Amino acid sequence: MRLSRLVLLGLFWSGAALSADRTTPDKLKDIDEEASDLRSAVNELSRNFSERSGFIGAAEARQRYEDAVYLFLIGEYPKAAMDFYILLNSHSLIKSELGRDVDWYLAECLFQTKNYRSAAEFYRMILDVGPSHPFFSDAVRRSLEAFAILGDDLAFDSYYKSYIVTGKVKTTDLINYTLAKSFRLRGETARARALFDAFVPTSEFYSRARYFLGVYNVSEGKLAEATLEFQKVDSVAVTTPEQQEVKELAELALGSLYYETGDFVKASEYYRKIPSTSSLYPDQLFQGTWSLIKQELYGDALEQVDIFLVSFPDHRYAPAMQLLQGKLQMKLERYEEARVTFENLSQQYGPVVKRMGQLADGSLELRPYLNRALDEAAPDPGGMPKYAIELIYSDPEVRRAVVAWQGVQDERSELEEAERSLREIDLALSNTGNSLGSFVTARNQLGQLRGGVMSLRARLLEAEGMWLRSRVPGESRPALVALLDSRERVLESMAVSSGRASQASDRLQVYDEQVQQVQQRAFRLQQLVDESTAEATSTLEYLDSGRSRLPPDEVRKLRGQLEAQLAELSELKISLTEVGSEAIRRKVMRTLETNNPKEDN
Repeated sequence: MRLSRLVLLGLFWSGAALSADRTTPDKLKDIDEEASDLRSAVNELSRNFSERSGFIGAAEARQRYEDAVYLFLIGEYPKAAMDFYILLNSHSLIKSELGRDVDWYLAECLFQTKNYRSAAEFYRMILDVGPSHPFFSDAVRRSLEAFAILGDDLAFDSYYKSYIVTGKVKTTDLINYTLAKSFRLRGETARARALFDAFVPTSEFYSRARYFLGVYNVSEGKLAEATLEFQKVDSVAVTTPEQQEVKELAELALGSLYYETGDFVKASEYYRKIPSTSSLYPDQLFQGTWSLIKQELYGDALEQVDIFLVSFPDHRYAPAMQLLQGKLQMKLERYEEARVTFENLSQQYGPVVKRMGQLADGSLELRPYLNRALDEAAPDPGGMPKYAIELIYSDPEVRRAVVAWQGVQDERSELEEAERSLREIDLALSNTGNSLGSFVTARNQLGQLRGGVMSLRARLLEAEGMWLRSRVPGESRPALVALLDSRERVLESMAVSSGRASQASDRLQVYDEQVQQVQQRAFRLQQLVDESTAEATSTLEYLDSGRSRLPPDEVRKLRGQLEAQLAELSELKISLTEVGSEAIRRKVMRTLETNNPKEDN
């Protein structure tokens, strides 16, 4: 790079001129390190604008990829999905080995956020590449899992026959475990059992497979066989968090089984195995307390109740545990404590019962409480503890109504965001007076590098000035003054250039963030459109099946509304596809608000 060579020549010349000055080695060392950093920046800029397949350069794309992977690893799946979507559609990493990783991470983000239908579409893109894609087998596995969750038997059977039965995907423990879970979701018990039973003790999935076999035995009333399966799980050495989780589930199941069969000592033994750090600890305390009561260990049982109420005062088990606390105090003849406990119960739950009645008869609005159940950050309407709200929300009819209402709210919010995004894009596309693209970004970055070069020159002049002050005789003083004047002019020029570069860089950064927001909103809306289309289509199929109990006129009315909604969704998807196209993105990136100040060359 010419710029890099100029920097190096300047440094070499200055180094020769100052080699005799032994008082400035540290200063020259600092200058040399700064020049090295500047060289790296020049190389980065060169790579970013010579290796690009879209509007995002190679270096910028790699940084965005690393940031998105970090978001994925910490569980910020929606944010990560947006970044991976931008990388995928910008084709910025298409020539890089990371391009295939982007395909997989985007699909996984969608799967983790339970957007199974959209995830399956992106897994299909991997499958379209073929076995050469490094995530081909994983995409088959995840697709089967998604179809099982969605209840899409047709797609599941098609993929199973095309990839598993034909041997295109080599079976592994992970694939077999995924298939077993999928068959279980589909209600194919025999096939699921056979796969779960085939795992050997050395397999990573052995304990999880045996746990499912234990669950099957419990559902079939085979308690002795179930106990043996859960004991196998409990005996496995834990090496992963998943194994620890299933071990605790097995211990809770064993405690329950021994309790049901009357072996309360054994039940308490297994309950105590679950540590206080486990998510199952409240269940351990609750169930374990009854096991102690059955053994007439009332003091130990009361102590466990006290631990529960201190640790989990808002838990759904809290009311029952408080009532049990009073009864145990009575059993232990601690009557004054029991009186206080029952009075507290009356004072605490009397208003709750009253409010529950008001909610039931419609005199109190239910929505604020349901908002609180759905979102901890929602305003607390007061007067209703958390467990009571959860109790209301646990009713199937209420839950269905809340899910439907929440879906409408989400759709309204997404549509409002989409309208704002489209207005922003329209505004950007209408400002065609100036051209802005990658070359403008490069110009600003080069301006920053130019400022770095000027800074180096100023540092060199300063070092040379120090050398002259100590060695130049009196008759050469005018030359020294002229040199220092030159240095000041360089510094002033550097300040002006740096200021311009900084302003332009800030403006570009703000503009780039706006473009990213538009892309992210469009991506979220695309997901919503796909889900809404699937739901509307499913409802139409249900109406056409004749299973609906609605009057024919009502069915025709609903059909008309659904068909109109599908038409609107189709038009919206076409618009979103156009907005997300490469041509539109490039046009947006070439556009900036008018009055873009020109820089001096």
